[in-house]
Amino acid sequence: MKEKPLSEFIIPIKRPVLQGTGQIPRIAKIDFQGNLHLTSEISKTRQFLIKPASIIFSKINAKNGAISFYEGEEPISSSAHYLAYSIREDRINPKLLMHIFQSDFFRFKLNQFQKSGIKTEISSRSLLKLTIPYFEERGLQEDILREIETRILALKELESYLTRTILSVAGYKSSRLHHVFMEETSLKSSWQVKPLATLAAIKVGRTPAREHFQSHGVPFIKVQHLVNDKVSLVNTSFSLNPNYVKQKLTQLLIQPGDLLMNIVGPPLGKLALIADNSPFLISNQAIARIRPFEKSMADWLFWYFKENSAIASLPIKGNAGQINLSVKQIAKLPIPFPPEEERLEIIEKLTHDFLMLDRLIELGQEILGHISQLKNKITEDCISQL
Repeated sequence: MKEKPLSEFIIPIKRPVLQGTGQIPRIAKIDFQGNLHLTSEISKTRQFLIKPASIIFSKINAKNGAISFYEGEEPISSSAHYLAYSIREDRINPKLLMHIFQSDFFRFKLNQFQKSGIKTEISSRSLLKLTIPYFEERGLQEDILREIETRILALKELESYLTRTILSVAGYKSSRLHHVFMEETSLKSSWQVKPLATLAAIKVGRTPAREHFQSHGVPFIKVQHLVNDKVSLVNTSFSLNPNYVKQKLTQLLIQPGDLLMNIVGPPLGKLALIADNSPFLISNQAIARIRPFEKSMADWLFWYFKENSAIASLPIKGNAGQINLSVKQIAKLPIPFPPEEERLEIIEKLTHDFLMLDRLIELGQEILGHISQLKNKITEDCISQL
């Protein structure tokens, strides 16, 4: 397959320096899918003019796909961290060239050229030396482009279908919980309703002084560690001195069987049911520990709060973008619950069904990830088959 350097297909654009800032939109970023994000916010850095119909490369992230074709009608600006080129349309179809730029094999070439170390920006000189496949016959370029776009369209339709399916499953999960906890409650006379404070003890964590932290000890968690209804200790970088915890924080220890809920947001109502094999934990003041008086009530409270209507109905206080719930508000929440036998049956059914529904969502997300990878390989496949 014949290849030629990029210098034969794109021409560097001389970019005048703008005198002053904020006159025209500037590039905020180019994401890894090649989408151009503009902003009108004033920048303190020097800005350069970019004309319409320019191909723009991020010097730092082009190797990750941060390459875009600007199709607007008015000029925009960017910092010196971007390169801009015009396309020699007499040599190559612009759409085909953009597909090549977004392909895995072109990113591989960029990674080979791009410097490693502190200064990782690619230079225009290095970029123009990169070679790409070249097909002199215009008709052949059109055939390749048509095949690429046909395959990408098919994958996009599959993406759209899977995304709608995932949203439908998530919507069904919400409606299922709403039916159990909101609709059945009003229909069944055997169900009781009691304030949370009569069913569980509620404590809020706190953040100790810096000198009580150390590299190993009792893990200290924040809202960010409440992930997918569990506590994730993967990125827990702070621990507390066990002796200090024993002397001062025993009443705040989190243990297996406890239910955690964040009371500072947004968002509010993130949950974690502490597993039997969990170590003892301490949380900060953004998390409430709910410890049921009856162990069997923990799962019921988890599912009830997961439905979220109770939390959403509470008046919220806050300022400066932060919202809060108080312990008093949570303690007064009316909790509906059926007799124990029925309660355990509902919990078992919800647990079983949600495991399957969550697996469906996970499979859909895995397939979406594979589709994204396939799209990046389509250009190379179409070219290599000729």
